[in-house]
Amino acid sequence: MGWQITATTLFCEVTGEWTTILVYKDFATKCGYFSNYTKDKGEVAKEKFKACPRPSTCPLCIAYKEKIFGEETKPPKR
Repeated sequence: MGWQITATTLFCEVTGEWTTILVYKDFATKCGYFSNYTKDKGEVAKEKFKACPRPSTCPLCIAYKEKIFGEETKPPKR
């Protein structure tokens, strides 16, 4: 494994927002939406945040992490 972190921007169906998902080589996952809205105290943010699962249980974060680590185990294409 020659990388430290990877990121992509995906559309979250739960919040209706585009968000950056970060995956670290130690299997940690972070969501840009979750990080931003935990700091935002506005009413709109509070309403959207209620529907947001945490990165550890978020289907979008989990799927991206599994995709990345699944690619690590595949042999390189020739």
